Amino acid sequence: TIGMMELVDAIRRRFNLPLVVHFMDDWPSYLYRGGLVSFAARIGSRSVICLLVGAASERMAICDAMADAFAARFHVPFSVHHNPVDMTAIEAWIEQAGKDTAPVGQEAVLRVLYVGSIFDNAQAQSLIDIARAVAGLAESGREIRFDLYSPLHLAERFRTRIEIAPAVRLHDTIADDALFFQTIAGADILVLPVNFDADSVRLVRYSMPTKLPAYMASGTATLIYGPPGIAQVEYARQHGWGYVLDRQGVEGVTGALTELADDGTLRAKLATRAKGLAIDRHDAATVRSAFQARLMAAHAAGG
Repeated sequence: TIGMMELVDAIRRRFNLPLVVHFMDDWPSYLYRGGLVSFAARIGSRSVICLLVGAASERMAICDAMADAFAARFHVPFSVHHNPVDMTAIEAWIEQAGKDTAPVGQEAVLRVLYVGSIFDNAQAQSLIDIARAVAGLAESGREIRFDLYSPLHLAERFRTRIEIAPAVRLHDTIADDALFFQTIAGADILVLPVNFDADSVRLVRYSMPTKLPAYMASGTATLIYGPPGIAQVEYARQHGWGYVLDRQGVEGVTGALTELADDGTLRAKLATRAKGLAIDRHDAATVRSAFQARLMAAHAAGG
């Protein structure tokens, strides 16, 4: 809010503190979009945001696309700090899950998985599309199951729109780290959905989900379902670490799931590329040291 940002600025000035700003999504474009006088609040928030970004000793973005867009918007450079994953810690957990990358025949259960939050203005509608595709495949005779793990205090209101068939089930979030990685490593296909509506695109176009590096490190192929131009969609397309479906429709999701199920070689290739990129760009040992170095530099620069 404007009030919270003004408070940050007051504390910065009062105690002569260095300021670091780290953006996770494009909330400045999303803030104050409702109400008859929201335009006035947007002008006010824009002014305070520009003040804080200009005064910051360090400015951070969650991905390359955000850094480029925000540098152009605010006329100052942004460093990039991806979400990290501890590759050393998770290797043993993932190995315990085991994996079969052969084609999944009609007699075997295709395990499709989503882990993460569910919001109306981020991924809910695309998750519903995936649920409908799974329900249709199950009705046609394909042995398939779609499990979603999400904090139920947020996700419960979506249950009736998601659990539309016995093959689709919504569960509470996985709190244990080892169980989390074993679960995603044991799946056949992970899904990374983004809504196609303009409101969602405005908010998440430069976002990178916290779970994304874990998905990439898991050894499981990922289906990315969302509109073109979204950072996470283009990241997968550019580096070839996921199966990208950027056209909205249940029929397309059905086809993508079927292709991934029937082509074990494709799944293995996508998973291998994803894991290599996770090691190169998301390993916590590298990300943390770079992040800490930036904070130390900001501290040395002073307020």
